[in-house]
Amino acid sequence: AFHYPEFSKTHLNAAPLFRIEAAGTTAYTLPPEGLQVLDELIFSDEVSEQKDKIIDITDVLYNNYNSFYLSTTKNGLSKGNNKTLALRIELIRIYTLGLTGFDTPGSLNISEEASFAFQGMQKYIKTESYFKNFDTSKAEKLIAESTIYLSKNKDFESFDRIEFYKKYLQPLYEELGKWDGNSDDLKEFSGWNLNNKNFFSSDFLDPYFFTILKESEDSEELRNLGKEIFFDQNLSDNGKMSCATCHLPEKGFTDGKMKSLSNMEGKTVLRNSPSLYNAVFAKRFFYDMRAFYLEQQAEHVIYNNDEFNTSYESIIKKLKTKPEYKKVFRKAFKNGNIDKQNFSKALSSYVASLYSFDSDFDRFMRNEKEISDDAKKGFN
Repeated sequence: AFHYPEFSKTHLNAAPLFRIEAAGTTAYTLPPEGLQVLDELIFSDEVSEQKDKIIDITDVLYNNYNSFYLSTTKNGLSKGNNKTLALRIELIRIYTLGLTGFDTPGSLNISEEASFAFQGMQKYIKTESYFKNFDTSKAEKLIAESTIYLSKNKDFESFDRIEFYKKYLQPLYEELGKWDGNSDDLKEFSGWNLNNKNFFSSDFLDPYFFTILKESEDSEELRNLGKEIFFDQNLSDNGKMSCATCHLPEKGFTDGKMKSLSNMEGKTVLRNSPSLYNAVFAKRFFYDMRAFYLEQQAEHVIYNNDEFNTSYESIIKKLKTKPEYKKVFRKAFKNGNIDKQNFSKALSSYVASLYSFDSDFDRFMRNEKEISDDAKKGFN
C-alpha cells in the first residue's frame, strides 16, 4: 500500500462504503469493493445467500494480488531511500483503520488483523538489508510486546485502545522515526509531517501542503487580517452576508441548518455549510468537488448570485476605501497591496488556522494533561 497506493486503493483494499472520487472539475462515485467488503459479507447473517458474491470477490482479489506479487517480485519495491516510512505509515493504519474495526467491519477481528500486520513488519525489518544500518532491538522488542498484548486482548468492545497506544504504538512510532530523517521526497505528495513523534501532535499534518499560501508567507498579522475579512458583511453585495453568516464559530463553523440561507430573505442555497475545522486538509471543496484549493473555494461564494453576489474587483474597491484595512494590509504584507492575491492569502491564513489537533484529548494522548474516565470510555 505504501509503494503502490493507487493500485492498493483501487484493486485490493478499496473503501467499504461508496466513495466520491474527483475527476478534473467533476466527481464520480466508486462502489464498495475489496477486502473490507469481503470481511463484511463472510461474517454477515446472510453469508449463505452471498456465497456467489463472496466467491467472485475472492477470485478478483486473488488475481489482483497475484499480478501485484509477480510485478513486485520482478521489479522490486520502492527505490526510495527511507524504508522506515512504510513501517510508520502502517502503524498509523493499524491504529486509525485497524483497531477501530474499519478494516474488519464484519468480523471485528481487530487483534488478529493487527497481529498479522506486526508480524509483517517484523519480517520486513529482519530481511531487508537496509535495516542493518540501525539498532533495531528496541523496535523489535516493542513489536513482540505488541503482538503479545493483542493475543491477550481480542474483544473488540473491551479493547483498551488508549493503553495499547501509549504503551506500544506511540513508543514504536517514535523509535522508528529516529532511524532515518530522510524525507524520501514524501513532502512532494503528502502533507504528513515526518518529524512528529505522536499521532496526536498538533503538527501531525502540514496545513501548507494543502494551500497555495506558503508557510514563509504566513504570520499572526495575516491571520488577524483574514479574520477581519471573514466577519465583514460589507464585502457582500447587499452588505448583509459574511463568511461567518454560514460558518458560525459557536456552531463549529457551520450554521446548523438543513440548507444554508441565501442572500434573499426566505430562500436557501442547494446545500448546508460544512464545518471549517480541518477544512484546510481537504483535497477538494464543495460536494461536487469543483474547487481544487482553499483559496479557490472562496471565489465560488463571492460570485454566486445567491451568496455574496459580487466580484473580487468590487471587494477590493471597497477595501481600498477603508483606512483601517489599508493599515492592516501594510502590517500583513511587505508591499501593502490591497489586491486579489493578498486578499486570498489573508482569508486562507485564517481558515487554515482552524484545525482541531490540540484538544484536551489530544493533549491527554501526548501525556500533557488528564481527562475524565467518561472521556476515555468514549474513545475506547
